Amino acid sequence: MRNIVKAQFFQIVRDKVIRGMLVVALLMQVLVVLLPIWLDNEEITSAGEFFATNEGGIMMFPMFYVIVVTAQICGSDFGDKTHNYELMSGHRRWDVFGGRVIPALLFGGIGGLFLIMLPVGIYAVLYGWGSKVSFGWVFLRLILMLFPLLRMVCEFAFWTFLIKNPYGVMGFCLLVFELSMGVTEVLECHNVFLSMSNIPLLMMVSKWVTFGLGNDIHCIYDASLSGDVVWGTIIASVAFGTAALYLGYVFFKNDDMN
Repeated sequence: MRNIVKAQFFQIVRDKVIRGMLVVALLMQVLVVLLPIWLDNEEITSAGEFFATNEGGIMMFPMFYVIVVTAQICGSDFGDKTHNYELMSGHRRWDVFGGRVIPALLFGGIGGLFLIMLPVGIYAVLYGWGSKVSFGWVFLRLILMLFPLLRMVCEFAFWTFLIKNPYGVMGFCLLVFELSMGVTEVLECHNVFLSMSNIPLLMMVSKWVTFGLGNDIHCIYDASLSGDVVWGTIIASVAFGTAALYLGYVFFKNDDMN
């Protein structure tokens, strides 16, 4: 498996689709920071307040990145039958499967988390963190984001080994992503059981607005998380992610590879 993983790393850093998606995602994440500055939004004065008022806007392109990277890493070799050559060379099916899932988890999960953190980090450098939102709670929310991201990689990997076409997977998963986000918003169904609803749950901060005389308006933010959300995020992500990988491997193991 080690040689397959190394070969995948070599291929990933030279993959035009992955590099193109990374560049687009980086540019869009920087644009998320620059837009409020260009629009001269004086209400946002710190990185903490930026996170609290963004309401998950910084997660859109990282999600697209995760979909594209996972589909490309796990599915690009179906076209030239590389899997078949690896199996004929004596590699086990588990090695061929894991040799693609491991890089997908690293590049998809960790790369997606970096993209989500990037706008907050840039804002912190430019304006500081501020005192309106607890840094500790926001940092915990961002770290917990890694779990649903890895879970999404596992789920997208399952669909990739099932469909066997990276572009078909990208289109299918993007459609599912958009529909799921729309349904969760309409039904206000934010819980840890669905990865698409778990992510907004971690990104959205409770907010209260107090009004005084004239234009004296103050916003109070509460970024704290209950133990149920913290442990529920971890347990649900590990459980559903593991189940998706298991089903994906079972299908790949029994596939005739034609």
